Amino acid sequence: MALSAGDTAPDFTLKSNGMEEVTLSKELEKGPVVLAFFPLAFSGVCTKQFTDLGGDAGAYGNAKVFGISVDHAYSLDAFAKQVGAADSVTFLSDFQPRGAVAQQYGVFLDGPGITTRALFVIGPDGTITHAEAMDAPPDMPDVEAAKAAACAI
Repeated sequence: MALSAGDTAPDFTLKSNGMEEVTLSKELEKGPVVLAFFPLAFSGVCTKQFTDLGGDAGAYGNAKVFGISVDHAYSLDAFAKQVGAADSVTFLSDFQPRGAVAQQYGVFLDGPGITTRALFVIGPDGTITHAEAMDAPPDMPDVEAAKAAACAI
């Protein structure tokens, strides 16, 4: 079961598409964070999702936006460039152990070994203020609700 608004966000450290380690608790010291879990880089729906987000990340107020998938960091770097989101979204690799962070957030799908599509808005105190996880990976969460939650922090 996916985490909900009011839950404390589990801390993690993952490698970014820029090959740097990113730790959630350190990012929260700078302000709110949006975690956008997605199934796989370069798939049709994910490409559209992040092409749209790349041009609209400022709509999340001062929140830092992270895209998280089970893809390798090198693949995520190429994906960020392809979808035009390299300057607005930092992509994080939940590659090894595969889906460990997604499991903590309750959005890992064991059968196919990928994450479902989900959005979590996390305040600087580590509390999740908005959470939405989709039942099926092709479905899209309510992006406008996530933007509103991020801007309200």
